[in-house]
Amino acid sequence: MDTCPPAVTLNDGAAAAIDLGQLLLSRGETIAVSEATTGGFTNALLQAVPNASRFSVGAITVYSGTAAKALLPEAVTRALFIKGYTSSSSVYRASKVKWVTEMARHVRERFGADWGIAESGAVTQIGGRLAAAGAFTALAVCGPDGTVVTRLFDSPTPHDRLGNMLRYSTAQLQFLKEVIEDGGGADRVKARL
Repeated sequence: MDTCPPAVTLNDGAAAAIDLGQLLLSRGETIAVSEATTGGFTNALLQAVPNASRFSVGAITVYSGTAAKALLPEAVTRALFIKGYTSSSSVYRASKVKWVTEMARHVRERFGADWGIAESGAVTQIGGRLAAAGAFTALAVCGPDGTVVTRLFDSPTPHDRLGNMLRYSTAQLQFLKEVIEDGGGADRVKARL
């Protein structure tokens, strides 16, 4: 696995947002965002881009099961609450991939955007039987044709909560840019962030 530098700065995140924003503006396309472990960082980075209102149509931050049940349709929340999703680290990771796949579709459709992106995972290493999951994020992009592409990132710094939030937000923006530039490719890639 490749390892990216363990530090990502706010300037890195801002640069990723500017690059993506300019790409979306040049194409006349829009984006909707779903976040969990990033706590709203991705949307904040996008909103800091000049003319963000021309490409960013909405965002939702769903950090807990309580929020999911209160804000989302039952069909979407079923993706999170897979029976036994905390039984092992591999099942937990798989549940997050399923969750972001559903959320990317949901925000794209609900906000009427061309692109929907979603993120969820573990911002720091979890204890107990999920310790092997480490700090990770699952990302999904849903394109204009409804195709969903996912990617799973492991963090090299499992105890850096704030750093991982920024790292995951930056990765989410860069991932969408890559998918757009690759024509919406459908390969699932596991990488190390």
